[in-house]
This record gives sequence, C-alpha cells and structure tokens, in this order.
Amino acid sequence: MKEKEFIDELTKSGNWFFNIIENNAIGMTFTDLETTCIQYANKSFLAVTGYTKKDILGKTSLEANLASQVNRDHIKSTLLKQGGLNNESYSIRKKDGSTFWSQLSVQLMEIAGRKYALSSFIDITESKNVEEKLLQLAAIVQFSDDAIISKTLDGTIKSWNKGAEKMFGYSAEEAIKQNISIIIPSEYAAEGFAILDKVGRNETVEQHETIRHKKGGQLINVSLTVSAIRDKEGNLIGVSKIARDITEKKKASYARNLIEASLDPLVTISAEGKITDVNKALIGITGVGREELTGTDFSDYFTEAGKAREGYRQVFEEGFVANYPLTIKHKDGKLTDVLYNASVYKDEKGNVLG
Repeated sequence: MKEKEFIDELTKSGNWFFNIIENNAIGMTFTDLETTCIQYANKSFLAVTGYTKKDILGKTSLEANLASQVNRDHIKSTLLKQGGLNNESYSIRKKDGSTFWSQLSVQLMEIAGRKYALSSFIDITESKNVEEKLLQLAAIVQFSDDAIISKTLDGTIKSWNKGAEKMFGYSAEEAIKQNISIIIPSEYAAEGFAILDKVGRNETVEQHETIRHKKGGQLINVSLTVSAIRDKEGNLIGVSKIARDITEKKKASYARNLIEASLDPLVTISAEGKITDVNKALIGITGVGREELTGTDFSDYFTEAGKAREGYRQVFEEGFVANYPLTIKHKDGKLTDVLYNASVYKDEKGNVLG
C-alpha cells in the first residue's frame, strides 16, 4: 500500500485521527507487520532523525539504517510474544550517522484488513546520558580507596563504599542503618555537631584532620571532606563524607619533626656516598644549606675525606659503625670533632637503600 492510500485508510474514521498522529510532538511510524516495511512516518519523527519520506518509506528499519539487526530482532520477537512494547529504551540511528536514545512504545493495529505496528519514539538521550554519568560516578564512589559515606542528620549511615569497608573494617551490610558513632571515639562525638552546623551554613569543610577508630578499636588519623545533601527544596537532609587515612603520613611527619628537633647532626647518604637528606643540626654545623648539601659527596665536609669515606663504606659492608671519630669543617673554617654512628636502612623487601 502506498503512502497516500494508507493515509486515506487512516482518515476514513475522520481526519482527527490522522491529524493527531501527523502533528504529534512525539515521533510516530506505522510499519506493515507482514512486510516489516515502514508505511508512514510523521513530521516529528522525520525532524528528529533527519530522514525524508523517500529515505525510509517502503523500507525496513534495517534497510533504512534506522536500527541495528540486534535491536530489530529483539523488537520483533517481543512483539510476537507480548503483542506490543511499552517504554523500552533503544538506540536509533539518524541520517547523519549519529544515534540517540529513544523510549519506544509499540501498539498493534488493524487497518484495511492488514496488521500494522504504531510506534512512538520519545528522545531520552539527555536522561540516558545523565543515567550513564550517575552509573560512572557510582562506580568511582564504590571502588575509591577513600572511604565515602553518606548519613542522615541523626547520624544513620545510608551508604558505605568499599573504601570505607577497608578503612574501618565494617562491611556495608554491618554499617548501613547503624549510627556513624560506630567509628567515632567518644571524646570526638561533639565534633560532628560542629561540622554539621558549618555544612548547614554552606561553609566548606575540607581536609579536616581528626581521629576515628576501626571495628577492632584501633585509632587512625583521617582527613575529612564533608558536603551537604539537600532535597529539591534545598533543605539539608544529610551529609556525605570522604575520609582519607593519613595515619602513615602523620607518623612520617612526627618522625621528621623528631629528626629536625635533634641537636645531633643527622644525615642520610646513598651507597655511592651522596647526601640524600639532612637535618637542621647538620646545616648549622657545616654552614651549608639543605639544597646545596643534597646530592654532594658526604666526605667533602670532613677534614679527612678519605677517613670519612672509609667510615661510610664500613657501614655498607658491616651494617653499622659506632663512635667513629671524624672532624666536620664549617664553611667559615670552624672545626667540630664528632663521633660518627651509623647503620643501614632498608626497604620493605630488605634491600639496602642507604
């Protein structure tokens, strides 16, 4: 049946039916179930896809390059089983080769003794893109090394990612619906109210350092970033927290402070005898800045360079040296007698680093 004949059949029951379809904001097509060829397409469908009637009428969706074989076969089998489709998502190809996501509904009709599928297409590309981004975000949250937690205003845990499981020792099943107090030491309980108050005033809470404890009671240092969760009306309904374990960083900082506070000159050197790090006391006793010292030869700062070189070689050969007498020279000529004590340090695999 040609398009004009088909339209004549549609208008037999009155022009109102054809006008509703032709002028509908939703893209619509009629497909002959026997031939599977597109018999009619309304203005909205042509406008969205970029095709002309000549491009698609009398052709199957596959011949017109509208749908993939997989989509076409799935739609056909569903129609045969269920007698229709209701709000299913499919990718439709435009004339320029680009695709858009469509919410497809199909109703079977009989016109002039033949069966047709009336299909309606609603462009849901934007919402589909939002959905995909949300899924990507959910995956990022779920598998982040940081603990990402959301809770209600009364402290009830609503979400708990794998990072939180690893950091605090509670599984998601154990933590969700529990109060956030399961990870907060009692002496830090009041801190949460202060943070909530700041977030409620739209103030930023970033890199807030505090203490939390694991399931077994072990205390850890964490850095918190806290954000508000609001409903559509802008009312505060909860908060999300990102917690980063900074325990090792704190330990390293504490160790560094001890090294810097030492009155004894301290230095680390490589196996080649090059200085890799120094403390303030060594800077003071040599009169040379940290950047200038780093990378230079350890033995250059002693009155007997050969003896100093022999001393650090002994450390690498035997693992340590004790009370080895040397004399450090200041850049202005002042000399200081010292007893050199040293030992090797290793990485986690036991390899000597310096």
